[in-house]
Amino acid sequence: MMDNYLWARYQREEHQRTLDELACRPRFDRREHPTRSPLWQRLLRRSARPVLTRGVVRDVTIRRASEADAAQLAKLAAMSERVMPDGPFLLAEVADEVVAAVPLTGGPTLHDITRPTADVVQLLALRSDQLRRTPHAA
Repeated sequence: MMDNYLWARYQREEHQRTLDELACRPRFDRREHPTRSPLWQRLLRRSARPVLTRGVVRDVTIRRASEADAAQLAKLAAMSERVMPDGPFLLAEVADEVVAAVPLTGGPTLHDITRPTADVVQLLALRSDQLRRTPHAA
């Protein structure tokens, strides 16, 4: 009878040692950080915000370029470091300022490199493809 008691105690102690060893191992399914200063934690909270809160584009106007837009097109071409192709253009305006342009005949997109314009360029590409497929729908 005493042997059974000793054996059960030995198994409990061995089980506890195994649990203690597992508890000391690092976990890779969650990140553990050392204690950080309150300033660092504030910076982390700020950087965790979604990108859309920094600059939400409310109104985008897509229209054909006119002769009055030649100076703005030349400025966009200089910013994009591209040669301005000939032909009609589609423009994208945000807050009455031209931020991107795409030639309707095909070619490189001109855009303002000081702004995030990827979504506007995609809209322009989509609309220019629609106009190229149905030329009478301008």
